[in-house]
Amino acid sequence: MGYREVLVLLDRTEDSARRLRLAAALAARFGAELQAGFPVSEFLRFFSSVDGLPQLSPEAVDALLNRQGRAVAEALGEARARFEAAVAEAAVAGRWIEVDGDEDGPLLALTQEADLVVAPRELHTPYGENRLTAAQIGMACGGPLLVVPPGTDGADPCRKILVAWSHTRESARLLRDAWPFVEQAASVAVITVGDDPPKDKVEALRERFARRGQTVELICRRGSDWDAPDIVLAEAEAFDADLLAAGLYARPRLQQLLLGGMSRELLGRCPVPLLVSR
Repeated sequence: MGYREVLVLLDRTEDSARRLRLAAALAARFGAELQAGFPVSEFLRFFSSVDGLPQLSPEAVDALLNRQGRAVAEALGEARARFEAAVAEAAVAGRWIEVDGDEDGPLLALTQEADLVVAPRELHTPYGENRLTAAQIGMACGGPLLVVPPGTDGADPCRKILVAWSHTRESARLLRDAWPFVEQAASVAVITVGDDPPKDKVEALRERFARRGQTVELICRRGSDWDAPDIVLAEAEAFDADLLAAGLYARPRLQQLLLGGMSRELLGRCPVPLLVSR
């Protein structure tokens, strides 16, 4: 079991370069193809609906569009050059993908075509108006999503892993998607928050990890759903985790999926890469 495609979503930020280094390290570790998705904005399509643009002279419109076109092309070229360098350094297969960045649909569809997606908390289309959140990606991609917080150093996050676990469908799905990380880790701990889990469930969980070569440390903490994010983040810090893994929880409301409090807090606050799945 493993990942055969690692898709990293890029933009024009310094965090994007660090995210690329991390994704390249993971592709090398898992023997996967490294794919890069870069959202491209069509400036003319967006501004054709803006009231102020038709009031400009034709010359001013041309100058504006030319400046925008050059800026987009420069950002795209720099990102692609970084990607090609990362592919060469990691000695992995690579695929560069330019995707419509003015709408959510094409970007979300792209995330459904890879085994593992690596993304920021919020992806901004360079020189465009669209923004795509990690929550949107996690709900749509249908698989594991690695959310990389700002300032991450780009190191391979497979040294120490903390898994937030409960006896739920979301945790079951998370474990299935997280096994490649778990199997590669130097050390793994599992944390539960709330009532102590049944002993038979704990033993079954230990056996599942043992079949993958891991003897896990089980951390049981009392607390409410309200306290859970703070407890989990504190334990991640105490464990010196490089990666936190947690199920992505949501609840239906007016035919829309809204994130539960635990998922919302972890996505917004986790200081290390966060692996989620739903």
